Amino acid sequence: MSRELGLALTTLIALVLAGSLFLQVWAFPSLVTGIADAFPEVEWLVVPGVVWGALAIGCWQAIAVITLRIVALARGDRFDASAYGLVWAIVGCLMVFLALVAAVLIALTMWGYSSPAMLALSASGILAGAVGVPLLWFLLTRPAVTQGPGAS
Repeated sequence: MSRELGLALTTLIALVLAGSLFLQVWAFPSLVTGIADAFPEVEWLVVPGVVWGALAIGCWQAIAVITLRIVALARGDRFDASAYGLVWAIVGCLMVFLALVAAVLIALTMWGYSSPAMLALSASGILAGAVGVPLLWFLLTRPAVTQGPGAS
C-alpha cells in the first residue's frame, strides 16, 4: 500500500472515529431525550435506548480501530495470514451489532413501538450482514484460517 493511500485511509478512519464519538456521547443521547420529551409515554425507554445506542456505535468504533491496525499492517507490508485474527474480530463485532439490532427490533415490536426508525435499524442490520457474510466467507474459504482465530 502506498504511503499516501495509507495516510488517507488513516485520516478518514480517524475522522469517522471522532464523528462517531460525538454521535455516541452527545447527539444520540440528545435525540433520544428529545423524543422522550415530545412523547412522554416512551420516557422509560431513554436509558435503555442510550445504552443500546452506545453499545451499537461502540461495535462500529471497534471495527474502525481494528481497521486502523489492518491499514498499519498493510502500510508496512506485514499483512499476512497471522493478521486474519483481526478480520475475525471485525466479523465478531458485526455479529454483536446484528444481535443488538435484532434484540431491539424484537423488543420494540413486542412493546408496540413500531416506527419509521425501525426502517433505519433494519437497514443497519442489513448493512452489517452485507459486510459480515462476505468477510466470513472469505475467512472460511482460506485454508490457513478455517478453524478461526488462533488456528495454527
